[in-house]
Amino acid sequence: MKFKVSYSSLRMIPFLGGCALIFALWYFGFAQSDTSSLPLIVSNSQVLIAHKDSFSMTIEGSKFPTNIQAVLTPNVDNKQAVIATLPLAGYFNDSVLHNDVLYLATNDRGLYAIDVSNPQRPRLLGEYLTDQAVTALLIVDDVLIAGGGKTGLTFFKIIDADHLETLSSFKLSHPVVKLCYSHGFLFVAMGQQGLVCFDIRNVYHPLMAPSVLGYFISDIGIIDDYLVVFSKRQRSVITYSIDSAGHLAEIDRVVRTESAISSSFSHEGFYTASRAGLAGFRVNNNGHIEPIFEKPLINTVEKLFSGKSGLYLFKNFSAISCFNLNSFEGTSNYFLSDKITTLEEAGDYLFVTGRNKGLRVFNRHSLTSAQVAKLYEIPYPVNDLFLDKRNVYVALGTQGAYYIEKSDPKQKLRSLSVSPSTSFASSGNLLFVTQGSDGIEIFDTSAPDPVELTRWPHITASHLAVWQHFAISSRGIYGIECIDFNNLSEPVVTARLPDLHALAMVFDRGFLFVATKENGLLIFSVSEQGELNLKSHLTLPFPMSQFAMAIDVQVKNGFAYIANGRSGLMIADVRDPVNSKIVSSLGLSGGSKGILLQDSLALILNDTDGIDLVNIEDAHKPFVVGKMELPSLARYPVLGDGLLYLPRTKGSILTLPLPHVSDHIKIYSGKAVIGFSGISNVGHYDLNISAGSHLIVVKDAVVVKN
Repeated sequence: MKFKVSYSSLRMIPFLGGCALIFALWYFGFAQSDTSSLPLIVSNSQVLIAHKDSFSMTIEGSKFPTNIQAVLTPNVDNKQAVIATLPLAGYFNDSVLHNDVLYLATNDRGLYAIDVSNPQRPRLLGEYLTDQAVTALLIVDDVLIAGGGKTGLTFFKIIDADHLETLSSFKLSHPVVKLCYSHGFLFVAMGQQGLVCFDIRNVYHPLMAPSVLGYFISDIGIIDDYLVVFSKRQRSVITYSIDSAGHLAEIDRVVRTESAISSSFSHEGFYTASRAGLAGFRVNNNGHIEPIFEKPLINTVEKLFSGKSGLYLFKNFSAISCFNLNSFEGTSNYFLSDKITTLEEAGDYLFVTGRNKGLRVFNRHSLTSAQVAKLYEIPYPVNDLFLDKRNVYVALGTQGAYYIEKSDPKQKLRSLSVSPSTSFASSGNLLFVTQGSDGIEIFDTSAPDPVELTRWPHITASHLAVWQHFAISSRGIYGIECIDFNNLSEPVVTARLPDLHALAMVFDRGFLFVATKENGLLIFSVSEQGELNLKSHLTLPFPMSQFAMAIDVQVKNGFAYIANGRSGLMIADVRDPVNSKIVSSLGLSGGSKGILLQDSLALILNDTDGIDLVNIEDAHKPFVVGKMELPSLARYPVLGDGLLYLPRTKGSILTLPLPHVSDHIKIYSGKAVIGFSGISNVGHYDLNISAGSHLIVVKDAVVVKN
């Protein structure tokens, strides 16, 4: 069986594609998905096209079902930078690179030795201290020192690339945080237990040396024979001299206003990342600490790594950038779908590990390349998001509300309101900001900088739905209210339903759809006097009985689409609001909590994996046609400017091109020809091929160039 690609004018690049299978569950006895087998893809080629060029892809195989679907989704993890992967179990704590061998310390799987002499084909050489926690690594000449939890210290002789010989070990009472070495002495930081020193001039018989520090120590390093000690609790950096017997004498101490979240050492100095930003220091010939630079940062850095090309910053919203120590400028943020816990640089390559995804090898030059994903740096979790022609507005909870110009994601946020802000609603040029018990604030967004028009301090709301001159406020367990704001300065509450706990609300065709915690989906009409008249009460069937707390509802063409937690996607026929009924349900992995409707697709956000793409051409038979792996998405996505704007629970807004559905598919003689119109956004795209409950994902199937 073969997979071939034909296209209008450009060449192909061979590559290896991955595939994944997803099974869609159905509820309530509705029609089952087509279970015909999709053709197994055994080889394929990558299409390289210019943006906006039409092209086609041809799949050769057998048993093609008639309902095959194809969707291109942006490769969000920018896999073009990943030149190799090596699956390895475990959460990784530390790494060290020595003579083309990468040693990886894991939380419960011991120590891995990886051959990286060919970065494109890393291979596992051996495992040591299996099923034990290894927390810190250090190489001194040809001795590898592993610090752990119950294992204490283990000293290995590096015999050759695939063989370590145990020399000695030393039990410790507490886990090791960091190791460093100077002139025969090993310094061991153990967090709140302070620091101990070993004389390891004879590694077969390590001896406890007299130097002990009794305060909390988070990091240590050696610079020009001086021991540098970080203490988060004391917010201080301290330098010590080391005499020939291993005794320590304090030389200098610098107390910082902000505690360091992460720190890193190089031959030239040491660096700290805090909420105040990035700072660099050197140690002079007398052991005193001298500042090199301070750079404010919008977002918090979770991990800081030193490399030959500069500093690598892994930020709290799953992005990495490189900071140049000559220009003191950073590259654009490079989005990842996994945390980074260890990083080693060698030549053009970065060897990176994270949480249970093993080793990934990056081309470091890709950090400056064009990416399909772009990020707006937001320093706090985003509760809600709103777009107009000019600005992006964010509600940041207790931090208030801010805005930033779409054209410049790197600029600083501008304050819109200092009051705790939970959500937005709009009507024309009016922007409503809900602020809980502080009321509702209204702005005019017609000018470049929005202007406050008025505040309704006595009307509480967590969310709003707006239609004509009526606003429906959700007040959590206190019900909903209808507000007539025909006179903006004197709003009038025209109706109040105190017994409804509204979880999501939306207007469509003049009807108000309210998903409630215990009363199902309610449909109201709103009279000219602002009265709420119940038209339909759609209850959920057993065993669901209630909507999930994290829920979203959208209505289109007479059908209500409900993202409902572990129940996945529910679809109700509401063309006749008086006689509404559930027509289908689709089980999805994770907890469904947000929804966007794009043509024939429903984009369902979930808690764990990112976005499921569901074909809703037939509301009675929805089925999954694609996946987009994204971490930590917040609840309310927004569609604008041909892009997805995705707020994230750990801060930042991720913008992505929309999924690209095939224009036509023709099946004949064991072939399926899939045609696509031009794609405007450059980047790498995955091909999702589906039929009924079956889905195959071909990674990096299409590359769109300028």
